[in-house]
Amino acid sequence: MQTSSNAAVAAPTHGSSVESAPPIDAAAAIASPPEPFAEIRVHITHNAVVLTAILGMGGQHVELRRWNRYRGHGKGWMQQGGGDFIKAEDRISRELAEYADGLNFPFAVANMLPGKRSAADVAAAADAAREVANA
Repeated sequence: MQTSSNAAVAAPTHGSSVESAPPIDAAAAIASPPEPFAEIRVHITHNAVVLTAILGMGGQHVELRRWNRYRGHGKGWMQQGGGDFIKAEDRISRELAEYADGLNFPFAVANMLPGKRSAADVAAAADAAREVANA
């Protein structure tokens, strides 16, 4: 990391721990492209799991897969289109696609999270909280 000897950093004011950053050299920022990266995001709720694979190399390429908890008779999860990540290897690379496809489905985490409460459940919880507060 290069630093400029004439870059000034403002001293924090009373009650502030924020320092101002040295000025950015816009020409240098434009000339140097961002570092390539691969990213996997997993977003889990009680009723949905969203897995996103992102490849930042020569542009940003994103592939997303979503599963919803099955509603109706029986239990389980249904994938909402997309299929395996390997089908998108031309966009996100074979390595990232194989890695994403190899991840274990987070059944335990999704089951641990509470589901959305009904209006009656919310009202009952509010009543209970008021009762405890007034005790």
